[in-house]
Amino acid sequence: NIELQSKVSDFIQANNDMKNLLNSTEVATLFLDKELNIRRFTEAVTNIIKLRNSDIGRLFTDLVSNLVYPEIENHARQVLRTLSSIETAITSSDGRWFNVRIMPYRTLDDRIEGLVITFTDITFAKKVETELKESELRFRMLYQNSPDAHIIINFSDGIDHGFSDCNQAALDMLGMVSKEQLIATNRMKLSPGYQPDGRLSSEKSEACFLECITKGSIRFEWVHCRVNGEEFQVDELLTVFQERGKTFLHSVWRDISERKKAEEALRVSLMKYQTLFDLFPAGITISDSKGQITPNACWASLRNSNNRGR
Repeated sequence: NIELQSKVSDFIQANNDMKNLLNSTEVATLFLDKELNIRRFTEAVTNIIKLRNSDIGRLFTDLVSNLVYPEIENHARQVLRTLSSIETAITSSDGRWFNVRIMPYRTLDDRIEGLVITFTDITFAKKVETELKESELRFRMLYQNSPDAHIIINFSDGIDHGFSDCNQAALDMLGMVSKEQLIATNRMKLSPGYQPDGRLSSEKSEACFLECITKGSIRFEWVHCRVNGEEFQVDELLTVFQERGKTFLHSVWRDISERKKAEEALRVSLMKYQTLFDLFPAGITISDSKGQITPNACWASLRNSNNRGR
């Protein structure tokens, strides 16, 4: 009797140790027998399924739960039949998310005595995932619908791997019909041999890329070519970013050809005006808002003549 009492005491102690260990993990865990009756559960399960100690021995599908998981019984029986675990992300009626894993319960001598079901709260991870998807969707909509050309260049390992993505505005600006056409195009074919400052486009482009990698973002003006050979000028914003261990450059082009034409037309007009002002045969002066007077050449000549006559 003493030996039996000692074994019972040891069993009770081991059972208490196991219960405390399971509860200390704060993982909601449910143990079922082969008939899907409840054998044991951790305290964390009671926050998901309405359970009491008196429910041990009851069919777990008879209990009230906040889980939106109508397939749980079928999945449980499938695991008992196939001995392969099933993992599912499900939601609850109060808006929480759980990762539910159903596994065979194996004894030390490798006999299947039921199931172990764990419920891991992934509400925060799902919230972050949803916010990230919404953010990506907003960016994708801005990216695709922007009137400016958006082009992504793969610059991993400091090597120009060419174009990897673009929006519709980029295709329209270049006169292309598909994204695949752009990706298959050598990047330097979309620039003339030289930029307006006299530098080789290939050399200046590489210098801009390296400066962007160093600074994170740069802005500059550039001359590109459409597929028909027509040149056009853009204000270009180049930004570096990392994705899945690779380096990419996000290039945004704003066509400033019309602005440049207007600036050139204004420059020519001012030159003509200045020439007409300087060569006009009568004396003319211009006074600005600060009272500063600017005479033309004839006015200055007449004034000098009058001074000499005195």
